[in-house]
Amino acid sequence: MKLFSLKEVLEQDILPSLDGYKVRIVTKLDPGWLYGDSRILREGVETLLVNACRNCQQVQIALVEQETGLELTVSNETKSGILPSMNRYETSDDSHYGIGLDLARTAARLHGGDLSLTLEDGRFNARLFLPVHPWESDTAMFMKESFDSMNSEVKPWKNMP
Repeated sequence: MKLFSLKEVLEQDILPSLDGYKVRIVTKLDPGWLYGDSRILREGVETLLVNACRNCQQVQIALVEQETGLELTVSNETKSGILPSMNRYETSDDSHYGIGLDLARTAARLHGGDLSLTLEDGRFNARLFLPVHPWESDTAMFMKESFDSMNSEVKPWKNMP
């Protein structure tokens, strides 16, 4: 468990891994600082994005900081009028195992959040909500300011020549 930016995880780890898909990805990302397991959340978020990229030509990703937490929304066009199941091993595609959405939901729940799915006007939306406690936001701001203002100049200590 550590303090990390979900935006950095998206930009540095997840989005580069999607280069093989011929998809236009549109992003609007707030920093998204939180305390948690970045590895587990990375797996869950990457699963949502891979599923979206596999099924359309354009994916929209939004990471928004709200007063009570972070909301990551992954949205894509779909021709299916049916929401996929979040139950493990249930899939409408025989070439997949049906564990992706359950993995993403489990990652969110391990952090006190949840995953919800909606289908509106031909768009599939996966909304991952992660609560952020007030102290986490304050700590994140302190940490960010500390890193931004660090001076790399080496100064002698006391009477050292």
